[in-house]
Amino acid sequence: MDPFLENTLQIEATDGTITNVYFNADDAVHGRELFRFPNGATAQAIGRGCGPELRATDPLLGQTMSFSGAGAPTRSHAITIIGAPTVEYPIGGGCFGYIDLSVFFAAASVPLITRTKWTSTLGIPNDKALQGVTVNLQTWYLALGASNGSIVTSNAVELTLGSW
Repeated sequence: MDPFLENTLQIEATDGTITNVYFNADDAVHGRELFRFPNGATAQAIGRGCGPELRATDPLLGQTMSFSGAGAPTRSHAITIIGAPTVEYPIGGGCFGYIDLSVFFAAASVPLITRTKWTSTLGIPNDKALQGVTVNLQTWYLALGASNGSIVTSNAVELTLGSW
């Protein structure tokens, strides 16, 4: 479909989630132009870990996002990493990573997990330059007795920052 043709609409989706809507319109000043309407903030679970599950609320600019883990190995340290998305890579023991560790942005550590479920929050800056930025969130557990020596990973959550 050519979005420059009159009365056209193109929808871009990733894993069943609408990410952008493209359409053409006449703005009465510059003539017919292509416009993009981003979907806004989304939190989409992606990939697979090796047991634990990670969930997150939509990352709205200027708001607090919550994220939670379930199925965490007890007596482990948790590190939740926010970073650049990358293709799935194995780290051993049936576990996978989804964050480019050479370009990660932040990490939050929970010293000792004694329950299999936990919840945390993260403040999202109110910076319009972050609108539409996509990062991945993933928790890595450092656990004694894990099948790959010490690391157990959750699935990842793809976060697209937005105002709505």
